[in-house]
Amino acid sequence: GSAQWLLAHDASDAERIELVQVLIAAGHAVSSCDAYITLPSLKPSFRAPLTADGPLQFCEGETRTLDAGAPFVEYRWNTGDSTRHLSVGSGGMYFCTVRRADGLVGRSDTVQVVVHPLPPTPVIARAGDVLRGSSSAGLRHQWYRDGQPIAGATADTLLLPGTGTYAMHVFSPEDCESASLPLVVTVLACIRG
Repeated sequence: GSAQWLLAHDASDAERIELVQVLIAAGHAVSSCDAYITLPSLKPSFRAPLTADGPLQFCEGETRTLDAGAPFVEYRWNTGDSTRHLSVGSGGMYFCTVRRADGLVGRSDTVQVVVHPLPPTPVIARAGDVLRGSSSAGLRHQWYRDGQPIAGATADTLLLPGTGTYAMHVFSPEDCESASLPLVVTVLACIRG
């Protein structure tokens, strides 16, 4: 006999040829049929909105949510996801193809997400009443005492102003931040005269 198939495919700017294999099972017997089919170009008929919940350049460990708008009956992101919202935490190019209830297909703009790496975590060491932090060149420094930034303490060394819990934070040129493990200082050095 014969059969008809309804094939749905993503929007495409160019016609393409695909191999389709159909398996037919009747009891224990299985037969197959291979056919090459031509998928016509399917250009979007409207521009779909695409918004983000923050800047598309951010630091490693953060995420952004992309929203392809509503109301649509179908969503197809270039990642393979099929929901209205897409949470992204890695860099790349993202777009969404949508389908309305009347069958018209739309596509969003393509957005580029850039994720900046965190700077290497600094390590601090104590030598008497001086703390020294190790960090990579080109990073900004800020010392903290008991969870609060110390005004003007932006060098890679710190003369201890008193007891407390100290940490060094470093910032990349993109303002991504890493912090050392805290160092508890309970006693300052004694100076004999």
